[in-house]
Amino acid sequence: MSTLCAQCYTRYMPHQIPANFTVDFDTLEAMLQAAPANKLPQAIVDAPFRQKVEMALLGLGITVFLKARPDTNTLDRIALSNTEMAAGSTRYSMKKFEDIKIPLDHDENALVTTYKTGHWQLLSDWAPMFVPELTPDQARLNQASAGIGSSVIYPHAEGVMIFSYFQEPDNISAAHHGFMERYIKLFESYL
Repeated sequence: MSTLCAQCYTRYMPHQIPANFTVDFDTLEAMLQAAPANKLPQAIVDAPFRQKVEMALLGLGITVFLKARPDTNTLDRIALSNTEMAAGSTRYSMKKFEDIKIPLDHDENALVTTYKTGHWQLLSDWAPMFVPELTPDQARLNQASAGIGSSVIYPHAEGVMIFSYFQEPDNISAAHHGFMERYIKLFESYL
């Protein structure tokens, strides 16, 4: 979905998720089971997007798997979903995806805070996720290039997961959190 299409969806489509909304977690689990260990992080970020309608209803555009590395004292970006929005987020980035490593002692970074506290965070601005690696303007350019309205950071057993939506923060609902929480529990069993 192009950035323009994502903006149209955000502006003109209803934000209410149907009452009968479901995600096929059995299919997600089968995808994770089939992934070789060295490809598991990529499978984790890509699997949800195999359910195109469900992810479109949620407004999910990007997922990112990050892992804490005590040996380097950093939180590293390991896998980025293979979506058009994810490609947009890296198109003009001042640093390559894999080169962005957040120091675990940088408490101003929202990813580090989520990792340390174990509590999810909802952000409408990417600047707190990229400090000190990118300036606020550089982080916001990445966000704008992807057409993202909000991101939710959830902790997992080895680090954090970012779920980025082409929805504004006010539209992130219990259905979104239910999906994210259940998906985290599912993939943690394979880490």
